[in-house]
Amino acid sequence: VIQDGDEVVYIDQVKSEKSMLKIFTRLGARVPLYNTGVGKMLLSQWGESDIDSYLDRTDRKPFTSNTLVKRDEIIKELKQNSRRGFSVDNEEMENGVRCVAALIFDHKGKVTAAVSISGAAMRITPNRIEYFGEKVKQCALAISRELGFVPME
Repeated sequence: VIQDGDEVVYIDQVKSEKSMLKIFTRLGARVPLYNTGVGKMLLSQWGESDIDSYLDRTDRKPFTSNTLVKRDEIIKELKQNSRRGFSVDNEEMENGVRCVAALIFDHKGKVTAAVSISGAAMRITPNRIEYFGEKVKQCALAISRELGFVPME
């Protein structure tokens, strides 16, 4: 996904060949930053005043019973995302679907997009979040390197 204003826009998708159960996202779909793994990962890199401004101007409505809408809950999660390098959509956009996301950087080290792994919540279980977090971070780093990003060791 890429960010466009206060939304993310889905620009590409790779479908799993290993599972009969498929998760589809309409390319070009726009959704708010606050309730997706990719959106929350993008938000986690913003400065505190930018996050406050975003939360002030955003009418955060729940898409599911898991959607984070309270300011303090969102800020707490954004800080956690920033520390660990990935974010989780815990059935916040769609019931039964969990996503794990990481950032993509360009050749200047600037955040340019985000990528996620999405699947059935029964497969991306809470005890496997760290595993999928590492996998999506590896994927994001590979894409970033293709864009000329050189990570600081």
